[in-house]
Amino acid sequence: MLDRGFRQIIAWRGLSHVAPLEGLGLEDLYLLMEVTHFQLQNMSCDESLEMLRLATIRLRHRMDGRTFPLIYRFHCEPGFPPTASGAIAETFGYTPDNPILCDDPMGEIEFINSLRCPNGHPFRGFRIGSMDGHCTCPNTHCPPLSTETELCPPCIVDRYELRCLGGEHTCELFFDMYHPGSASQSTPSGLIRVSDD
Repeated sequence: MLDRGFRQIIAWRGLSHVAPLEGLGLEDLYLLMEVTHFQLQNMSCDESLEMLRLATIRLRHRMDGRTFPLIYRFHCEPGFPPTASGAIAETFGYTPDNPILCDDPMGEIEFINSLRCPNGHPFRGFRIGSMDGHCTCPNTHCPPLSTETELCPPCIVDRYELRCLGGEHTCELFFDMYHPGSASQSTPSGLIRVSDD
């Protein structure tokens, strides 16, 4: 069943006559998101923007995150994540509450491709799902997240299971992929980063 967010988007698009709503194809949903974005990009109604943001996240996570083209995106000011140190640095990337910040699924793949295990082997793996996490840099999140109740507000993170090509090292990494303006990220503890080969 399509949830309230999708039904409102369909109403805004003037497609409330479509029956059944669940019969909409993938391309129809892409079009809905693209058209709705252009309709709302100049609106200041926080409630509408928040509803649209949540609906977009739900749509994105109903599909394969490795192939979903993010048609809908708010444009945000670039920012810089806080420098990690101590215990925070130790958990960077390894927990959903301290994820790696990047831009879109391609940013996740590019970051993974730059990693090497302690023995110098590259990693391969796959996205095993999405889950609740926390955003460590809400001002660069797209759209920005409110910090009224939490310094690190809730967000959706992607979880990857990785194994190096040598077979001796495995890990799980967590990504917050809604940061088009994020600065270069740190390297998860115990791993190595390399430039493009």
